Amino acid sequence: MAGFEVSAGGEERIKLVAEKGGVEYTLFHVLRQPTASELRTYSKRRSEVNVRRRGKVSMKNSPAEIDEWLWNQVAVNVEGYTINGLPLDAEQPDWKDHVPLLHKVEAVTALSDVAVDDEEGPVKNSRQPSAES
Repeated sequence: MAGFEVSAGGEERIKLVAEKGGVEYTLFHVLRQPTASELRTYSKRRSEVNVRRRGKVSMKNSPAEIDEWLWNQVAVNVEGYTINGLPLDAEQPDWKDHVPLLHKVEAVTALSDVAVDDEEGPVKNSRQPSAES
């Protein structure tokens, strides 16, 4: 089960640092807080398994796919990404498709960390995904 708390509105600006060609890039994901319904669906998907013949058990969806689903629900915008030299942002209809999966997973993990630590005050997240931006 994910470590999310439902809070009244608000957005989180999640900072990621990625490296490409020996250069570090600072990227931001602007994510709104998930709704209670989204959290229920997310938790349900995280716990679903398939039981195959001969007792083999597997997850119905990979954890990365489930995190991507949640990211796609709560992502408001990204900053620092470019496509063909132009900034990638929410103005483009397919902008979410251009964000690398690993970055989405890292942002959802960071959002979970922020939600869990919210009672202790603001948390600065600086994830460093190893995938290229």
